[in-house]
Amino acid sequence: MSALHYLNQASPHHGLLAGTAPTTPFAHRLRVRKTLRRCRDAARLTREELGARLDWSESKVLRIEVGHVGISSTDAEAFLRACGICDPDIIAQVVASARAGRRRTGPFDGKYHDTMTANTREFYEHEQAADQICYLQFATIPDLLVRPAYAIATLARFQHATDNQQQAHLDTLATRQTLLRPDGPLLTIVIDQGALERAIHAPIPYAAFADQLTHLINISQQSNISVHVLPLRICRQDNPETPVLPLEHPAAACIPSCSFALVSYDDEWSLFMPNIGDTLVRHHDPKDTPVYVEQFAHLQWHFCLNPDDSRALISSFLSRRC
Repeated sequence: MSALHYLNQASPHHGLLAGTAPTTPFAHRLRVRKTLRRCRDAARLTREELGARLDWSESKVLRIEVGHVGISSTDAEAFLRACGICDPDIIAQVVASARAGRRRTGPFDGKYHDTMTANTREFYEHEQAADQICYLQFATIPDLLVRPAYAIATLARFQHATDNQQQAHLDTLATRQTLLRPDGPLLTIVIDQGALERAIHAPIPYAAFADQLTHLINISQQSNISVHVLPLRICRQDNPETPVLPLEHPAAACIPSCSFALVSYDDEWSLFMPNIGDTLVRHHDPKDTPVYVEQFAHLQWHFCLNPDDSRALISSFLSRRC
């Protein structure tokens, strides 16, 4: 099968030419990266073989395909032609998207540029481009679901943030939370019970606490958002990010060692893991991502409460702090 036939036969969720048009520069970059990689696969070329055709190093091809570097419109066209793509319409669309992807006009550029690391910005941009996101969160309520009053109270408790830093944090949250719209991506969020226990005992005003838990209950009733509670987790005092379950708990043997996020764009998953100094960092080993996708689904369906029972448990925490 030729690369051109492969692209033209793609489903509506695959490839540059058939899916929903990208709406941000980052989404353009993701779509171009995936299209080029699929063209190379369809042409049955290794990265080394493609590099030889273009007089590029194998590492340059790899950097383009995994997104470590952008790609110029000239290189995008050369890549396509080396894969046997000669159709002018296809080339024009890929080249146009490559140009659009080089613009720096995303929601986290500009005033946000100096308030976050490059890794954190990449994670947030992946969120904004996603059609499906899965979070597993230990110890705390996920930022994506945090209300402003609760965020301010948490910052005041754990950090000595200046007014400008506090406002930058709230502005970033507000931008990220534009995803929480009815036509937004499909969100599946697993929160361990320890995060709710901490919310009860934290020295946070009751009004902020009640607003936060009520928001969890309400937002989880939206058709594209599913919140599941993982019950009975025990927190290690020395490292609350490390989950510890009683040995007799059925999930003890398979629970992940830390929080993580899975972000899907055009049916391709990216894995993000914690890193010192960053929110989450993209994990580049493609062999690991399917393992985490399967692990998340296993926890969600076999060990977490269903959405209705999760809402009931969250509601019970409200009454416990009245």
